[in-house]
Amino acid sequence: MKITPKALHTISCCLFFFFLHSQTRKTDSLFILLKTDKEDTNKVNHLNTIALEVKNTDPVLSFSVASQALKIAEKLNFWPGITQSFIGMGAAKLNLGKTDEAVRYLQKGNKLAHEYHLDAWEAKSLIGIAGAQGAYGNFKESLQAYREALKLLETLKDKKNIATVYNGIGAAYNAQGNYNEALNNHFKSLKLRTELDDKNGLAASYNNIGNVYTNLDNFTEALNFYYKAIEINKQTRNQSWLGNNYGNISNVYYRLAISLNLIKEGKTPDTYFIDAREYALKALEIKEKTGDVETIASLYNNIALIDVEQAKLMKSRGDKKNAEEKIKLSLQSYFKVMEIRERTGDKYHLAIVLENIALVQGETRNYTEAKKYFEKSLAIAYEIGSLEQIKTDYSGLSAIDSLMGNYKKSFADYRMYIKYRDSINNNENTRKVTETKLNFEFGVKHAADSVKTLERETLEKSKHDQEIKQQKLYTFFGVIGFILMIVVAGVSFQAFRLKKKTNATITEQKRKLEQKQKEVMDSIKYAQRIQNSLMPSEKYLHKKIQELKNKIT
Repeated sequence: MKITPKALHTISCCLFFFFLHSQTRKTDSLFILLKTDKEDTNKVNHLNTIALEVKNTDPVLSFSVASQALKIAEKLNFWPGITQSFIGMGAAKLNLGKTDEAVRYLQKGNKLAHEYHLDAWEAKSLIGIAGAQGAYGNFKESLQAYREALKLLETLKDKKNIATVYNGIGAAYNAQGNYNEALNNHFKSLKLRTELDDKNGLAASYNNIGNVYTNLDNFTEALNFYYKAIEINKQTRNQSWLGNNYGNISNVYYRLAISLNLIKEGKTPDTYFIDAREYALKALEIKEKTGDVETIASLYNNIALIDVEQAKLMKSRGDKKNAEEKIKLSLQSYFKVMEIRERTGDKYHLAIVLENIALVQGETRNYTEAKKYFEKSLAIAYEIGSLEQIKTDYSGLSAIDSLMGNYKKSFADYRMYIKYRDSINNNENTRKVTETKLNFEFGVKHAADSVKTLERETLEKSKHDQEIKQQKLYTFFGVIGFILMIVVAGVSFQAFRLKKKTNATITEQKRKLEQKQKEVMDSIKYAQRIQNSLMPSEKYLHKKIQELKNKIT
């Protein structure tokens, strides 16, 4: 999405694009040559050059041209041409957001380039592989590939692609949250590109520097660099990158709106949300023409986030009708994201969007649907082994089950949440965590039966009959605390509007219960964890926007 350094739901545009060239006159002259070329090595070279020239502005055409070059090169058994074709096809697929396919082509090209000592092309394939690893979130592997490419390029004294490598390294550090190193490498790249007057390279650097400033919450500087990138991309008619710029500006306005909303308690200027949505739609229009499915999914996700936040703002003003319309729009966008994730087989992000749908269904008090989508997300999380997603889904299910009055199931869900939380935290895979004694701050009506059930479950754990009375009393207060926390979680779903606030005082633990004190403190913090799981603004800011940011430049 999970995914999460700072600004996880930022529409990020790391721009792992590479081997940039000027594109108009050179490309036109090559197309003229193709009309007279025979099917020989010259035609292969011309086709591969065109493929790389247009891979940023028209990646669909780029892939088609590189594929033609590959067919001819294979007939001629022309290995340098075959190598270049694979790398060109991988570059085009990477710019289309089809990372898995890109990696397959790039690895084939890398293997051949290394085998035939084609150092320049080996470096280019490594740059592409580094970009793909960054898109996967494998930043260690990404940085390693960039550094291998840098060694080859320094030997070749290839300033243009050295600048590209610095740009990629900066993007990787930005995604890791190491903003000082990110800016250091991006400005190295910018210096070289300024010396070379590389327009496309400058646009990429400006965009990526804007990304770093966005993550530093320096929105004025971020917008300044994004607009510099837009100016160049309009001049070069680079529609694909222009879409990235618009998406990033949308993200800035969204974050501005959220920041002011938190500071001014709901008095967010509507214009920020309106601007955020407008720029996201501009980006979407461009990306739908280029067929960049990954970015399309990210943009629909961002539009859904904006609609959810606008709905919250409208509710706070008593405008229920328009709030409901915004919620419907957000669900429409999320369902489009879901459709794309299902079609592409991206189970990791499919689990995330299913969770988001569950959260919105909870906002509308459609608890049955919310539970259904949480369970779908959980099933996929188990399938792919995503402990973070499993933990989050159990947290959501616990709150939903409580709101549906199924307190016993809510308690069971919460125990699973604790289990996976501690597993993630590396607590030596301990599974004892409050299974026998949960000491929470919590209370709600109509819970007497479930309280008694939980008491019995806890008392069965007692090793000594003479301690049963004390243990029962302790468990009773622990369960009362647990039920109060679920109410607090329910309040975080603002539409749930449960206004029950109760307090229970926890008795001092006796003898053998002293060792459980840490677990008690962890459980008291449960309300905040549930709230983070159920509130889209925080959730999205820390879990979704990073997925978005790793895709665009």
